Amino acid sequence: MFPGRKANPRAKPLAKDARGLRRGVSSVSRVQQLAGLVKGFVRRWQSGGDREAVEGARRCRRGLPDCQGCEKRHLHGYYTRFIVVGGWHCEIRVPRLRCPVCGRTAAVLPWFLAPRSPYPWCLRQAVIVAYLTGREGYRPASAGFGLDWQLVWAWLDALAREAKELLARLIGIARRYRWVPAPVEPGPRDVDACRMKALSRWKREALAASKALLLEAYRLWLAGRDLGLYWPEPDPDGILGFLEVLCETPF
Repeated sequence: MFPGRKANPRAKPLAKDARGLRRGVSSVSRVQQLAGLVKGFVRRWQSGGDREAVEGARRCRRGLPDCQGCEKRHLHGYYTRFIVVGGWHCEIRVPRLRCPVCGRTAAVLPWFLAPRSPYPWCLRQAVIVAYLTGREGYRPASAGFGLDWQLVWAWLDALAREAKELLARLIGIARRYRWVPAPVEPGPRDVDACRMKALSRWKREALAASKALLLEAYRLWLAGRDLGLYWPEPDPDGILGFLEVLCETPF
């Protein structure tokens, strides 16, 4: 799933709102910080991280009737992916594996890169959090990160549509295991706080659930670390990527 990695030790502490999500830093400074973070990820990927990811992904998880889940998936070439953060961009090689049993191929994506997108998880999460915790609309929040507002709307809409169901799944985990802190559920005030961002009651509830989902996922991540689970070091900038792998739900 995730390669073990630590949060960026050089990242400056950021202000938090009352519920724990990061905010309080100008978008320009935030983009520069994220670009530096992603540059470090790229260096690690190019200096052996790709080989580690390939070794960890050799087992075929297709679950097809004609595939026995062998651990013999072999390297089947590479392709190039672009990464964009603000005005900085680069290319990386992404390995592809092929299962000799079922014949299917699969890309081994870096942990910091979302499928079918040049924008890393941390940038996507940053603009979503900026919109959810701020008073600005889609256009100003997107412009501060150098992104098209329609793209940010699509990201948040995809998250909002899944937020209630995913939050219920995380709350179920919290209630099942004692080592997970009490769940954080959005209340009437959280929903009313979104009235300037959405006209419909459903959308306001979905936005409140999206914010609660990010918070609850990070709390679960911290609890898993304290329990000694084989998860990477909790990273406040990597919550969205953690959710995508944990719940196997693309955003």
